[in-house]
Amino acid sequence: MGSFWGHIDEGLFFIIIALWWMVHGFKDYIISQSRGEEFRPQISYVLPGRRKIPIEIIFKICFPVIGFIGEVVDGGAYFLDDEGNFRKLIYIQHMTIYGMFILHAISDLMTFCGVPLPRDTNYMTVCLSFVWYGVAFYYHAYMHGKEPLEQVVHVLPVYAMLAVAAAILLEKHWKSGIWTFLVRSYFVLTLGTWFSHVAFMLYVHDRFPGGEASVRSPHEVHVL
Repeated sequence: MGSFWGHIDEGLFFIIIALWWMVHGFKDYIISQSRGEEFRPQISYVLPGRRKIPIEIIFKICFPVIGFIGEVVDGGAYFLDDEGNFRKLIYIQHMTIYGMFILHAISDLMTFCGVPLPRDTNYMTVCLSFVWYGVAFYYHAYMHGKEPLEQVVHVLPVYAMLAVAAAILLEKHWKSGIWTFLVRSYFVLTLGTWFSHVAFMLYVHDRFPGGEASVRSPHEVHVL
């Protein structure tokens, strides 16, 4: 996450998920309305066709697994100093975020495969993932050494993350209606665009992976 391309990848992930939800959700809504039935949104959608391929679930497994491995490799795979204290806390925070979404994707896959799990486990795991995302980002914003601009832009998405979690929790309770679906789709799309924009604000983008912080004048920081 801590680079230009890391933020771009994260942004693309959320944008793709949000657009995927919107396309399939709106299609199901139109069909249900034409049949006089109640619209019931899904937490994940399969690839249409005779064989129901859980393409969204596969995507939600592969992306955070790759991100988790990337954080381990980039962090040097050693997160304790000689005295047993944690170091490189930013990498650890990123890994916990990826880890929560991996757990959700696994629970979603198990639900799809018919594995007996507590009811709505996939809803609760994704809800907890976004709650932890917000908590981690809030404390991530105020870690030592961060510039004021970086602190501000890392606090702003916390509200969107908690809004997604709240919408999913309500959707778990109601199981029908389009409003919770619209809220979670909108704010996930907002997160995707936020990551994409912040990548250009905080990091240089003329080299890969763009881990160097972008140097801006005080006037530019004030304007942003």
